[in-house]
Amino acid sequence: MRTVIDIDEDLFDEAAEELGTKGRKATVNAALEHFARRRRQREAVAAILSMDLDYSAEPWQTDHKNHPGECA
Repeated sequence: MRTVIDIDEDLFDEAAEELGTKGRKATVNAALEHFARRRRQREAVAAILSMDLDYSAEPWQTDHKNHPGECA
């Protein structure tokens, strides 16, 4: 997509330095990718935190006598 926009040069330079990019297209695409990835990470964390997990038994306290081959 080709777009014409005004970009704050100082912010752009700072972003390029932080992202390690050279050129306008590479910097803008890297910044967009960075924020899209952050959003996906937040969504993944929220999904994990919303899981109904059973914390009543620790996995290392499993009775391995009844599960041959599971102990190393």
